[in-house]
Amino acid sequence: MSGPSRSPFPPPPSGAPSDEPGDEDASSPHSQQHSQWQVPHHINSFQQIQNLVRQISKDPTLSEQEKNLRRQTVFTHRFKQRRSEEAHQFSEQLNQHADQISYSTVRDPQTGQLKPGCKHYPRNCKLKAECCQLWVVCRHCHDHDSMDHSMVRYDTKLVRCMLCNTVQSVSSTCTNCKKPFARYFCAVCKFYDDTPGKSIYHCDKCKICRVGEGIGKDNFHCDHCDACVSIEHSDKHRCLKTSLDANCPICGAYLFTSTRPVVFMRCGHTMHAHCFDDYTMENFRCPLCQKSLTNMSAYYAQIDEMLKREQMPPEHRNKRSYILCHDCDQRSETAFHFDHHKCQHCGGYNTRVLRTFRRDPSSSSQPSPPDPWSHHQTSEATTAATTAAATAATSPGTPIQPNNTSSSSSSAHPNVGRDADDACAVASPQSSAMSDCEQMATDSCVEDRCESPTEQLAVDDV
Repeated sequence: MSGPSRSPFPPPPSGAPSDEPGDEDASSPHSQQHSQWQVPHHINSFQQIQNLVRQISKDPTLSEQEKNLRRQTVFTHRFKQRRSEEAHQFSEQLNQHADQISYSTVRDPQTGQLKPGCKHYPRNCKLKAECCQLWVVCRHCHDHDSMDHSMVRYDTKLVRCMLCNTVQSVSSTCTNCKKPFARYFCAVCKFYDDTPGKSIYHCDKCKICRVGEGIGKDNFHCDHCDACVSIEHSDKHRCLKTSLDANCPICGAYLFTSTRPVVFMRCGHTMHAHCFDDYTMENFRCPLCQKSLTNMSAYYAQIDEMLKREQMPPEHRNKRSYILCHDCDQRSETAFHFDHHKCQHCGGYNTRVLRTFRRDPSSSSQPSPPDPWSHHQTSEATTAATTAAATAATSPGTPIQPNNTSSSSSSAHPNVGRDADDACAVASPQSSAMSDCEQMATDSCVEDRCESPTEQLAVDDV
């Protein structure tokens, strides 16, 4: 079941502008003009680059878009030139050792010697990359930092036996020496792995090989997440559509084909397990949606006790804050504080201040301030009502009605605004990715549905 590999980045929408100089429409006159222009070879020093940029900026025959493209080309010229030289040296090194055997870091349990392969996988063969015709042990060896392209695993057609140096079509066993290339072989992914005791299976829906006993044994494929997840997390798993079809928010590596363990956080977002461990040493919120990564009720109780012993300065005692809770996605009014603002719905302190205002202590029935997000709606309604009243006043025989727009608008839109579609992109309360804090009590968070704050993907791309 062969097919094209997934791209680490989603394709740009049709007609969307691109930041890369070579990605604009080929039919555009700007792209055609830019494709014919190159940085002169003698441009090396900083002074020469500076003079060339000034010359481009002062050229009256160029449009602003063309100037930006040329300036970008000048600034990245030396970097691309250095990367090209590194890629050439890397390719030459691979060609020199194409017919030589290389060794992995895995030892044979019987002989104790290192098994043939590379630092990524033990195997007895090399693959020929169809993209650049280089002989590599695995696709990770090919995807070096200096390479400007990636190897497509499904396109491999030829392999070279490292034991007898015979070039042949992709197969599980050498046609010459009859030695197996590895314990595990996948004809779809063109993948070999000779690691002793390692269980691997191919997922037809993921279209790649993953670590584990197989679908229905220790893992299952979640169609909504489009990923394989451990069966032990089937009852606690929170689905987030194509959550693995993204880059790790910490290191930026693509998660779907990652060879390192990946974890699902409470909110449904994903990141590498080692990135999660490092990130949670100093942070307790998801870097994407700002929801809490674990049950924070004990920590919030400590904040409550601390605030009971504190006294605000007199000039700040009448201040109030209008806040948004990242955990329960609710807005509320609470007492002003320099650091901690308690949500009046779930009792948590994972909040963001939307507005700070001062309230008269003598007026206990003063209404809450309007939602800042709906300010433009009330302003438009007030303006329309004022205009109508002025028109009525100028008409003969028409009595002027009292203007109740302000009070009616306030009662018709109490803290509504953009509640369902907040500008800070937090999930709405109806969202499937809503935090566990949606049903929190007033003063404490509800217990987690699972003991750990995350659920780890038990399977990795091999």
